[in-house]
Amino acid sequence: MNDPAIRRRFGRALTNVFMYSILIGISLFMMLPFFWMLSTSLKPAEEIFHIPPIIISMGGYNLAAGCARRGERVRYFLHAPVYFQHK
Repeated sequence: MNDPAIRRRFGRALTNVFMYSILIGISLFMMLPFFWMLSTSLKPAEEIFHIPPIIISMGGYNLAAGCARRGERVRYFLHAPVYFQHK
């Protein structure tokens, strides 16, 4: 490794690996609120404030899918704005 060109190329590669590692870490940290939002939308109401938190659950969408299977989809989605308006 006495050749300056090889040393420079190795230094650039090492710098790129370090910078991309930092950028990937920051981007994963920035995506955390979106993951949390998606995870919360999948939970039924009693699991949202559960201690310790339950990270992934499909209860909320299972409830909506169950209503859809019984043919109550339109009624379920039309009542949602009314329910939240009165809360």
